[in-house]
Amino acid sequence: VDGGAHPPARRPPAVTDRPPPALPAPHARALLDALPDAVLVIGPDLAVSWWNPAAGRLFGWTAAAWTPRPLADLYWDELEGPGLALVDRAAMAAGPVARALRTDAGERRLCLLRALSLGDQVALIVRVLERWPHAACIHSRGLMVYVNRALCEAWRGPRADLIGRPVLDLVAPRDREMVARRVRDLYSGAAVEPYLDEHLQRRDGSE
Repeated sequence: VDGGAHPPARRPPAVTDRPPPALPAPHARALLDALPDAVLVIGPDLAVSWWNPAAGRLFGWTAAAWTPRPLADLYWDELEGPGLALVDRAAMAAGPVARALRTDAGERRLCLLRALSLGDQVALIVRVLERWPHAACIHSRGLMVYVNRALCEAWRGPRADLIGRPVLDLVAPRDREMVARRVRDLYSGAAVEPYLDEHLQRRDGSE
């Protein structure tokens, strides 16, 4: 959801009513935290189970005071009740729904609600990663399946050069054993050192 006294943003905000866990996975949560749009995670009981910092700023919520609350409680008109929340939930699958929501301070915000399909969620994550100034990649079984623009610039080569390559190809040879050990520790649940100090190498072999 997004809105305020200012004109609505060009990009519609996002609300998902899928039944996810109370908190997104750590890497997904970090991406959602970076979004300027307010995002609410709504469970099958129509209760808001998680929100990102932009939603906290919009509604005046703080982490210390947060408790799950029904989506219907956010509607400006209390007469709308849970029945309209059910109607909106069904309508959001077809497109954005305009609705007046209330902040904790009692202020009115005109918002757009929309449900995210799996494809929408992937596109949302990619959009955030492409804007990041930090190099980032997504790999499956050690092979890169996505690299962002910043990583291509650091690599000094086209994206196609990296897709399908082992992620360890990005690490300088002298540090590959250390990185491989950290990855094994991560997937085994062992503690991982908090700082990343390995050297990376470019397409031409320079560090």
